[in-house]
Amino acid sequence: MTATISAVCVLLSGLQTADVGFFEKKIRPVLIEHCYSCHSAESGKSRGSLRVDTREALLKGGDSGAALIPGQPQKSLLIEALKYHGEVKMPPKGRLPDAVVADFESWIKSGAVDPRVEVAVKSKSKIPTVEEGRLFWSFQPPQAHPVPAVKQKDWGTNEIDAFLLAALEAKGLKPAPDADPQTLIRRLSFDLTGLPPTPEETAAFEKAAQSSLPKAMEDAVDRLLKSPRFGERWGRHWLDVARFGESLTLRGFILKDAWRYRDYVIDAFNSDLPLDRFIREQIAGDLLDARTLIEKRRGIVATTFLALGNNNLEEQDGKQLRMDAIDEQLDTLGRAFLGQTIGCARCHDHKFDPIPTRDYYALAGILKNARSLDKNGNIAKWIEVPLPSMTGNDEDVRKHDALVAEVKQQIDALKAVVAKNDAKKPKITMVPVAAVPGIVVDDEQAMRVGEWKSSAFGGTFVGKGYVHDENKGQGEKTLTFEAILPRSGKYEVRFAYSPGTNRADQVPVTVFSEEGERRSWSTNGRLPPSTVCSFRWGSFSSRRPGRRT
Repeated sequence: MTATISAVCVLLSGLQTADVGFFEKKIRPVLIEHCYSCHSAESGKSRGSLRVDTREALLKGGDSGAALIPGQPQKSLLIEALKYHGEVKMPPKGRLPDAVVADFESWIKSGAVDPRVEVAVKSKSKIPTVEEGRLFWSFQPPQAHPVPAVKQKDWGTNEIDAFLLAALEAKGLKPAPDADPQTLIRRLSFDLTGLPPTPEETAAFEKAAQSSLPKAMEDAVDRLLKSPRFGERWGRHWLDVARFGESLTLRGFILKDAWRYRDYVIDAFNSDLPLDRFIREQIAGDLLDARTLIEKRRGIVATTFLALGNNNLEEQDGKQLRMDAIDEQLDTLGRAFLGQTIGCARCHDHKFDPIPTRDYYALAGILKNARSLDKNGNIAKWIEVPLPSMTGNDEDVRKHDALVAEVKQQIDALKAVVAKNDAKKPKITMVPVAAVPGIVVDDEQAMRVGEWKSSAFGGTFVGKGYVHDENKGQGEKTLTFEAILPRSGKYEVRFAYSPGTNRADQVPVTVFSEEGERRSWSTNGRLPPSTVCSFRWGSFSSRRPGRRT
């Protein structure tokens, strides 16, 4: 599998970029739907001497000049027309949505990548048959070629070397000298593991090469292929193809179990998993027959391949999100396993490849039955599948999960009862001094005897705070509240406090007035006050305004 997968990775390195994919999904369909009927070779029309069916035509422009300037959307006439800012307004039937115009601005700003080239259009495009499609160069099977004759007979060890040497001799070149053993072991180590050899490994290889270099090479390759570092080095190429990531760009959602797929790929390389099995497991590993529990777990983990797409989980149109996710999966399948793009067929038949739109949606129908996202609410989420227990006690796990679910239901029921009881309790909140009628003296204005602790508790009291004695020196500390009476009359005395289980059940209170000194006990501080944060102590009369009481 190693050589085969590596070859696939090399093939994929030359495929379309993300910019081309953006053009195919966001730009080309709009041009076809709204512009081609009046500005394309296929329609036979080029109003205003403008065509938009190739990149060259857009750069050339029409009567008004170039339609676009790559990298400068603000100077591109195409954007001006789409925004309805100038004399020319396109399309004439109505302005396109802002999101579509923004896509065109992004496209031009990033360089206006456009794979369309000028072709001779004789008639409507025809979908090639399978037989015709097989004639396209990329679908031609490998052909056997005779080993070329070379002049330097003593160079090379196999038929591949003969092809290399023939190409060199055709250019009048000679092969470079053979590398020394130290260079060879470094090349082997870096190629297979990405790491340099240790001094001990280098010395051992040089010693073995003195007896037989081919045998030393063979042994070194076998040793490096058995290293766990081999899978780590070469597995990363497949992870790039599979668009592996441990988070999604949008909102930074974390794929906390993505590491399992990473380890699966590394283990596949290290265990020399057959390529056909490697492909099947990633597409339908959860449906394959498994001989062991380890194989079953591996198959489920492998299907993470289909769920790694960086999809817009906040797409509010559930059907649109579903089909966008399927399109991303199909595009990845085509690039990874077929070595070509098939996502273009979402909007139009391929001109050269035998991939009609009907085949695209036939594949999409299959993937529509493979659910990877759950759209429930404003933000979708990928579906998580529990792995079979390695201990084989799945039944015990299910019983445990059922018990946990039952306990959670009981907790929710109790929370509902508590909330209902809390709703019956009087609501006690902090009251600002200005909101309290009458003459208010806060703790901060009180004269203190002894050590009192100020509290910043923001719950149930009047004013900015309150003080307490820290449950020390009872009877030795006092607080004196002086009130200046504005007029003659009868005054009622109230005390505000914050109730709590650690409060005193009795606090001595003495009131000095014209009527004399009256001493009594306050209410139980452990119980909520009768009115807003306070309880009524009693009343007294005064005939002299301005008197401190």
